[in-house]
Amino acid sequence: MRFVWFLMIAASVLIASEQVEVVAQNFQVDEKQGRTTFQGSVVITRGVDVMKADEIVVHATPERDVRLFEAMGNTWFDITTEDGHNFRGKADELTYVPETGLYTLIGNAWVEDVTNVRQISGDRIVLNELTKIADVVGREQEPVKVIFTIQERSEGADQNGSGS
Repeated sequence: MRFVWFLMIAASVLIASEQVEVVAQNFQVDEKQGRTTFQGSVVITRGVDVMKADEIVVHATPERDVRLFEAMGNTWFDITTEDGHNFRGKADELTYVPETGLYTLIGNAWVEDVTNVRQISGDRIVLNELTKIADVVGREQEPVKVIFTIQERSEGADQNGSGS
């Protein structure tokens, strides 16, 4: 029963119809609390998507729908969205709330939009996948940092870049 519950949670975490593989030194299931904990060099893989952390905790409803996903310690991820955008990031802690589409990266947070050649870093990054809004907070000694590339327009190009 525990192994089946574990597989359902792991599949729900990544909201996928693809095979999900979780490798960890230890895992515990607390059905009463609706919590599955993976500890020790945790690696979750689904297709080309990868997440790594020292510890990952999945919180679920009694119906086994994932309500909160927490990764702690050396959190790192590399994901590709359905529309083909590739993102990489890292933080001391990461939380994800599937219902609201809210990602929160806390402590030494960094996210790279590999597809569009953009990076943001700060002490806290909040990304809302539904509204496409990002909120980044720095520290007094370490301000927010944004890196992006500006495309140069060629001569004769109109505002749409068509060149006519």
